[in-house]
Amino acid sequence: MAIKISKQIVWLLLAAVSWIIALLAATGNILADDTTGRLIYTIAWAAIGLGWIGRYMIEKRKIAKLE
Repeated sequence: MAIKISKQIVWLLLAAVSWIIALLAATGNILADDTTGRLIYTIAWAAIGLGWIGRYMIEKRKIAKLE
């Protein structure tokens, strides 16, 4: 049970890091200097963050089925 909970925390932390990178890309602090590059990186990292949230939800559903 503890292993499943730690996996959930990992997925949420990865999502948070991805969204922080997306915010930094949107403001132009990292990754790209031009507007198009910032937009592409922002969308990409936000999508990666949503993917990690999806993994979290799958893991949460697996735990619910086991209980």
